[in-house]
Amino acid sequence: MIKYVIFDMDGTLIDTEPLYEKAWVDIGEKWGLSGMKEKYPLIVGRSIESICLMMKGWFGDDFDASGFFAERMQRFVRLIESEVPLKDGCIELLEYLKQQGIPMAIATSTPMYITSGNMEKTGIGKYMDAVVTAEAVEHGKPEPDIFLEAARRIGADPLYTVVCEDSINGIRGAHRAQMKPIMVVDRLSPTEETDRLCFATCKDLFEVKELIKKENK
Repeated sequence: MIKYVIFDMDGTLIDTEPLYEKAWVDIGEKWGLSGMKEKYPLIVGRSIESICLMMKGWFGDDFDASGFFAERMQRFVRLIESEVPLKDGCIELLEYLKQQGIPMAIATSTPMYITSGNMEKTGIGKYMDAVVTAEAVEHGKPEPDIFLEAARRIGADPLYTVVCEDSINGIRGAHRAQMKPIMVVDRLSPTEETDRLCFATCKDLFEVKELIKKENK
C-alpha cells in the first residue's frame, strides 16, 4: 500500500537537468576547468555544501567553490527565465494522487528561491502539501535527512512512502530513510546498485502512476 509520495524536483518532475548541466559546463569553461561534463553525473542530487567539498577535492583547497557555484546558479537562472518544461506524465500523476487524497511533498537539493520560482512557473506547487530544500536540514542527499523531514511535515509513515527520484544520491537517501525509492529514469541509467536499492524503476511518470494504481488495488 502506498499512502504518501515524496518527489525530487529537478530531473523528476521538471526537465531542468540539461540546463543545470549546461550552466555547469559553461561556467567551468569560463573558469578554465577541465572535465566538467564528465564530472557532472557525480554531483547530481547532492547539496551545495557537498558539491563544494567535492570541487575542493578536485581543484585544491584554495579553489573558490562557493564563488563558482554562485556563478553557475546565476547562469542557470538566466537559462530558465523563458520556460521550465515538465517531465512527461507529471500533471497526470499529480492529478491522480490529488484525486486519491494521497499527500505529496517535494524534497530537493535545489535552493528554495529557485524551487519556488520553478513551482510557480509550472503550477506544480498547488499539488504539494510540503516543500523541503537542502537548506532546511543538516545533511543533504545521499543522507536521509531531507526525506525524513518531508515525511514529518506531511505526517507520513516511511514504510508506506514512495520517493520518486532520478539520481543515485537521492535513491540512496530514500533507502536510508526506509522508504520505497522509485527510480524515474532521466539522465542516468539504472545500475546494479539502483536495482538493489529501488522498489521499482520506471521510464517515466506515466509508469509511476500505473505502478501506484496497481499497488493500491
